[in-house]
Amino acid sequence: MSMLAQLWDMRNIMTPIKEFMGHTRGIIAMSWCPNDSSYLLTCGKDSRTICWDTIFGEIAYELPVGTNWNFDVHWYSKIPGVISASSFDGKIGIYNIKVHTFLF
Repeated sequence: MSMLAQLWDMRNIMTPIKEFMGHTRGIIAMSWCPNDSSYLLTCGKDSRTICWDTIFGEIAYELPVGTNWNFDVHWYSKIPGVISASSFDGKIGIYNIKVHTFLF
């Protein structure tokens, strides 16, 4: 079974703007890119951490799957593409995700 994250415009609550299918278990945390709102990070109980292209509704990048869930993700606003992910084994990973469309 696939879990679904939805993007809504609260001015039109009839249908979501976009749907993101990729996680197989619940989503724990998400974070919007502070420099480009077309990118969204999610991490879930399936141990996946995904960077979504919200324009196309597709996966732009995915971190390698770890042994423990990430429970929090953040963008580093001063360097485009740098994120941190905190996992339940007490580790904080710093990643430079290679999304070729970062234009800032």
